[in-house]
Amino acid sequence: MVVLGVALVAWPSIPQSQVLVSGHSLDWNYIAGLPREEAIALAYSPEYSQYQLGILNLVFQIWAEEDPVAAYDRLLSLSNDFDKTLIETQIIERWMLVDPGSAMAAAANSDSRQTFELALRFYAHRDPVAALALAQEYGPRVGAAAWTGIVEGVASTNPQLAAQYVATLGQDGEFLVDAFIAALAIENPATALDWLLEHFPRQTKHYDTVASFFYIRSPVEAFAYLDQMEDGVAKEAFAEALYRAKSVNEASRAVSGLD
Repeated sequence: MVVLGVALVAWPSIPQSQVLVSGHSLDWNYIAGLPREEAIALAYSPEYSQYQLGILNLVFQIWAEEDPVAAYDRLLSLSNDFDKTLIETQIIERWMLVDPGSAMAAAANSDSRQTFELALRFYAHRDPVAALALAQEYGPRVGAAAWTGIVEGVASTNPQLAAQYVATLGQDGEFLVDAFIAALAIENPATALDWLLEHFPRQTKHYDTVASFFYIRSPVEAFAYLDQMEDGVAKEAFAEALYRAKSVNEASRAVSGLD
């Protein structure tokens, strides 16, 4: 079930002076306890139209926890007089936990590009191989921001697949490098830097990302890696990035009173 305390914070409170015909004050706990269709009907009643999205969001959050497929079908059956994107993506996200393939198929048929792109990002964490293939299939429908999220998701579960894909794009995939590097560096900054030096040695702007994670993980290991690098542009760039990371970290600790 949805934690109702969260839902209560998310939506504006309705004045207690507004009373339903049934005699109950319209608060969010009351809405959560209504039969679904009764709550949906309430959302469409003229006197509560200003709370329509909040009521529907709460109803479908709870419904999606129990049966995301039924919740999604019912959402699609509602009139299109409001933006369904927020509710739709919440249902898809929940659906991904129980049946990622079916959830992605539903999102692919959505009229909302935002729903489709967010679903791909969720899918990348559940089935990275399929998500990457689907993103390539849909091509122009997938924007740069969505691609970044997909690569991050794939890298978190299948870093080798993400590395192979980004590397095959060459310079065309440079905008994805930082996303991949960040996802990889969280787990293994040395591996991330190895990959960067192999595939994009001249793109020194990405070194700050690795240096930041490397220094936070282990300053000793980070400087040891620097010491064993061959002299050249790459070593100079990583040294500068590493000292920037050191400076930022020390400043942060000083402000926090940790030193």
